[in-house]
Amino acid sequence: GLFPDPNTFPGQGQVVIVRSPGPAYHKSMVEDVDQVTYVIPGPPRPEGQGMLELGGTAVTGATSRVPNPKVTEEILARCHILLPGLAGAEVLDTYVCARPGRKGGPRVELEWVPVGPSTGNAADHRRCTCRCKSCEAPEQVPVIHF
Repeated sequence: GLFPDPNTFPGQGQVVIVRSPGPAYHKSMVEDVDQVTYVIPGPPRPEGQGMLELGGTAVTGATSRVPNPKVTEEILARCHILLPGLAGAEVLDTYVCARPGRKGGPRVELEWVPVGPSTGNAADHRRCTCRCKSCEAPEQVPVIHF
């Protein structure tokens, strides 16, 4: 795998991109029943009409990057329940992507990284040379790794 963590595993997600049937559909909606169902507005297409991302799936262990027509129909049906006006919306594209997962949830680690000394508090760090505590940069800064 990409990460040296024995708790990570592959996953797969699929979404459907449809032409927005109108401006009333420019709000995100999420319904969490058996799986997450959502409608997320996207940027306008070159032809002027907006698009919506409908989703989705999260299949543990699956690695295929090929859209499944049955899953596309399931996503469309679930989103139609949320927003009945989506019935018959023009499907513009379908995407399948790899999604990493991890047993126990995400791993978050904090690392302190050394930084060079500061000689001032101005943008160019050259104007103040008094070396007072308010002008000094910290010796280390925290970096969070996800």
